Amino acid sequence: MSLFNRIKNRLYTSWNPLFRKYVINPRNRRRLKNRDISILCNNCVGAVISHDLGLQFRSPFVNLWLCPKDYIKFCENIAYYKSCELNFISPHEKEVEYPVAKLDDIYIYFQHYQTEDEARDSWNNRKARTNSNNMCCLLIERDGCTKEDLIRFSRLPYPKASLVHIPMPDVNDTYYIRGFEHGREVGNSIDYKRNHFFGRRYYDDFDYVSFFNEVKNDSI
Repeated sequence: MSLFNRIKNRLYTSWNPLFRKYVINPRNRRRLKNRDISILCNNCVGAVISHDLGLQFRSPFVNLWLCPKDYIKFCENIAYYKSCELNFISPHEKEVEYPVAKLDDIYIYFQHYQTEDEARDSWNNRKARTNSNNMCCLLIERDGCTKEDLIRFSRLPYPKASLVHIPMPDVNDTYYIRGFEHGREVGNSIDYKRNHFFGRRYYDDFDYVSFFNEVKNDSI
């Protein structure tokens, strides 16, 4: 690797987090008015956004993921699934090394938890903090998400947004995340944008602060 590229990579890995911490996050926190919102999301994007905004986690969907079809089923019947208890299964059934639980007929993958007890406690505590009167749902187009899933998600009767890898003007509430056009889905949108040095993550193409500020207090 050339000296120029080594310097470039060093700047990329060191400057981006600093710029995000001291410039982007404070600016977004000042813009945000709706600070008691609950953000549901099918993967870690919602939790990372909440952390950047300095919000308390008011959703059980933190450090875990669901396949899109299961997540949409949850969103279609939130009150019912919130009333269900987690039933942990052998993670080897799903060929993973972290806790996996069934919530009635859907699977939840607790990827960033070490034990079932830790996963259960976090799920129940954050579920209890969910603000059912000020809630929105985010869907990241990955993990097998299809256009049919996006259409089904767009029919939910409350604030929602889908982050997609190409423009989809024929599907309501979709937001194009640039940089993944040559793939089949949105990649790791938590990553800093390639060849950018001012702290922008891929999901920043979606103006989530404005979106959260417009969520009504009678969402559900």
